[in-house]
Amino acid sequence: IVALSGFAVYPAAASRSRLRTMARGKNFNPARETAAAAAAPSPSSAKPGKAAVAAAAADGIDVAFDPKPRNTTGEAIVDTYGPSIPGEHKWLGAAVADDGNIYGVPSHNRRVVRVVPGTGEVTELGDDDTLGDRKYKFLRGIRTKAGTILGIPAWATSVLEITPATGEVTTIGDLRPPDGNMKKWKWMWHGAAAGLDGNIYGIPSNANEVLKVDPVTREVTRFGAESMPPGQNKWYGGIRGPDGAIYGIPYTANHVLKIVPETQDVIMLGDLSDVSGGWKWHGGVLAPDGCIYGFPSHAERVLKINCATGEVKQIGPRFKGRFKWGGGAVGLDGNVYGMPSDTNTVLRIRCATEEVDTIGKGLLPNIKNKWQGGVLAPDGAIYAIPSDAANVLKIVPGTGTVSLVGQLGDDPDKWQGGFLGADGIIYGIPENADKILRIIPPENEEGMARVVAAAAASGAA
Repeated sequence: IVALSGFAVYPAAASRSRLRTMARGKNFNPARETAAAAAAPSPSSAKPGKAAVAAAAADGIDVAFDPKPRNTTGEAIVDTYGPSIPGEHKWLGAAVADDGNIYGVPSHNRRVVRVVPGTGEVTELGDDDTLGDRKYKFLRGIRTKAGTILGIPAWATSVLEITPATGEVTTIGDLRPPDGNMKKWKWMWHGAAAGLDGNIYGIPSNANEVLKVDPVTREVTRFGAESMPPGQNKWYGGIRGPDGAIYGIPYTANHVLKIVPETQDVIMLGDLSDVSGGWKWHGGVLAPDGCIYGFPSHAERVLKINCATGEVKQIGPRFKGRFKWGGGAVGLDGNVYGMPSDTNTVLRIRCATEEVDTIGKGLLPNIKNKWQGGVLAPDGAIYAIPSDAANVLKIVPGTGTVSLVGQLGDDPDKWQGGFLGADGIIYGIPENADKILRIIPPENEEGMARVVAAAAASGAA
C-alpha cells in the first residue's frame, strides 16, 4: 500500500497492466492470495487515432492517454490508466460526489482514492493515521444531502466521511463493541440507502441493528435490535422503494428487510425459509414498474418485492448452480439484467410479464467470479465490471446481444464497482488491480441524460 503525506496527485498515464480484484466465499471474506502487480511501462508520446487506440487496447498494447477521448469507432474502448498502486483489497466500492468526481472507499488501503473524470487526475486523500491499518474497513459509499460521501463500516468501528469540497477525510461515530471483542466485528453492514428524510441507513449483514447516519448533524445511531433475527450475512444491499421505505435483499436471512425511516420500524417481509442453498440473492434493483428484483446467487429463482403491497414472491424458472449472478442493472427497455458470476449466461427479467430467461449462452468464459455489477452507458448498452474475467461484458438490451470487449488479462479479482462519469465514461475502482479501469462507450450525447435518469431511478445495490 502506498504511504503518502497529505495528499498526492498523480499524472495521468495510460497502460495495459496486470490486474487483480475481490474473491467471495463464506462470510463474504475476500481471501484469495494475489501476486505483485507488474510495473507498467511508460506510455508512448505519440497520440494515435481512435481506431488505433481501440485496436491497441484490444491487443493489450500501451497507448497514449487522452483525458477527453472521443469514441467514434462504434465499439467501446477499454483501457487502464493512472499511477500503479499495488496492494490487495484496496477499495471496496465508491460514490460519485456533487462535484462529479468519484471517491473510492478504502478497504485495506488507508487512503481515499479520487478520480476526476475529464482530466485523468488520480489522487489519494487523507493520511495513514486517520483510518488505521484494520482490514476491510468500509464497504460501499453513498452521497449525502450534506454534500459529503459516507463509507459504510464493514470491519471499521466508525463511519467514513469524505468532504469533497475540502478533500478532508475523517470518521464519525463510535461503534466499538461494548466488550471490546474485535475478532467478531467483521462484515457488520453491507451497503446502505438514503431515506426521504436525508438520513443514511446501513443494511445489517452480521450486525444486529440498522445503522443510521444523519449527514448534517453527523450523529451515528443504531436501532431495530428487537426486530432483528439472529444470523450472519443476513442481507446484501439496500434499495429505497417508491414508498420511501428501504428494502434489504436477503442473503442468508429468511425474510426481506423493510426499514421505515419515518418511524424507525424494522419489518420482516415474506417467508423464504424454504429457499435452499444458504446464499440466496446477491443485490437487486428497482425497476420501472415500482418493484424490486433480487439476483439469484444460490437461490434458484428471481426475487420480486412489490413495494406497494408488501408482497414477496419468486418468479421465473429454476436455475441450478451456486453464485450465479452478482448485481445488475435496468436497461432502457425497462428489463432487468443480471451479471454472471459463476454461471455462463446473462439473466434477463421482463418486468412487464414476469418472464425470466437468459441470453449469451456459449459466449462467456468458463470461469468463476467473472463479473460483479453492471453500468448503463449513454450508448444504451450495459457494461459489466470484470472480476476474474479478462474482458468487459457488453449487453445490448434492445437486441439481446452479448459480447466481450477489451483484453485485460486473466489475473483474478480486478475491480470493485463501476461508476459513470459526467463525461459519459465508466470508471472502475481497483480492488486488487493496480490502475483505474476506463470504459469509453461510443459517443451518444442524447443518451447521457436518459441514462443518468434511469440509473438514479434503479437504486442498484
